[in-house]
Formats: sequence, C-alpha cells, structure tokens
Amino acid sequence: MIWGFILVLLGLATLIYMRNLKLRSVLINVIIFLAVIILIGYVLLTRFLSAVGEECETTTIAKLKSYEIRDKSCLGYAGPRYSNYYLFANGKHISNGQILDTCSIRFIVKQSIIDFNICSNQFTEFAKELKN
Repeated sequence: MIWGFILVLLGLATLIYMRNLKLRSVLINVIIFLAVIILIGYVLLTRFLSAVGEECETTTIAKLKSYEIRDKSCLGYAGPRYSNYYLFANGKHISNGQILDTCSIRFIVKQSIIDFNICSNQFTEFAKELKN
C-alpha cells in the first residue's frame, strides 16, 4: 500500500520536470488511474479481511483459590472451532495452556506446573524440576 503511494508521488515529481505536454497529460492520467486502483484495492482488501475474520467467545471454565482458567473458543473463516486455554492469577494472565489429552490441560508457570483435568474439574500443582 505504501509502496504504491510512493510510486505515485515519484511519478508526479517526474511530471513536474517534463517538457512534452502530450506525454505529460498521458502520464498524469495513468498515475491518477493507478492511485484510484490502489485505493479501491486497499478498501476492498480491508473489508474482505474483516468479513472473514474469526469469531471468538471467552468463558471461564474453572476457578480455584486465586487461579482462573478461561477458554477462548474461536471459529475462523475455514475449518472447525478451536479452543485456547489461558490461566489467570488474581485477574492477571500468567500462562497459556497445552492440551495433553481429552481431559487434561497443562499450564507452565515460573516455578510450577499446573495440570487441570476438565473432566473431573481438578487442579494438580507440581514443582518444576531444575535441570543442571
């Protein structure tokens, strides 16, 4: 988009120094035509991309102590619905979840690993092992 406008401006700058009036008028028309095409293309592209964007809804699936797990379920322009899981502590996002199997989600926080079982609605917290 920016490169198109730069080319149009460079074309207009060269027109200022041209002596041949017929060639100058043809180039002015071509540059105006290209500027209009670039502008229309930009508007159509932004409208298309906003129309095919994804729809997401966020729900809280579990709360325990200061932890809260949120499920962000999204449906894009193609393919099935997918979910991302986020762990919050005291309202602050601290980790993204990794799905281990159909019931388990793992969150890795600074000094611990937190597993959440969706089926039984249970948290399990482990100390992260330090490797030498």
